[in-house]
Amino acid sequence: MYRKPIDCDVAVKVASTLGQIEATRWMQEIEAIKRLGYNEYIVSMLGWCVHKNSYCLAFEMATSDLLTYVRSVRDKSEIDLKHFVAYLWQICNAMSFIAGCRMVHRDLAARNILLFGEDKAKVG
Repeated sequence: MYRKPIDCDVAVKVASTLGQIEATRWMQEIEAIKRLGYNEYIVSMLGWCVHKNSYCLAFEMATSDLLTYVRSVRDKSEIDLKHFVAYLWQICNAMSFIAGCRMVHRDLAARNILLFGEDKAKVG
């Protein structure tokens, strides 16, 4: 089925060096992401390429990350508990999906939880 392409903002992760060891690691990361497939609570890789001797991975663009969000609300007297609990549930859902694929994330941290609007958190 043909879908008309749409314009969207993307985040591009670029390798700073590309020796043999780095190239192998990047390919392992790409293969792991492909093996995971799609989950609505995991940041989607849109594609990858080699450009000017560097690997480039394109991901969907987030509006913020959980670490920035937590820092912004820590000085407030009241936290929007509804959103925060929803974020936690979505993170648990993503991690359960990853475990179900017999994979380990290894770097789950607030800086790696990306926020999309006010109601969606995805593990990066």
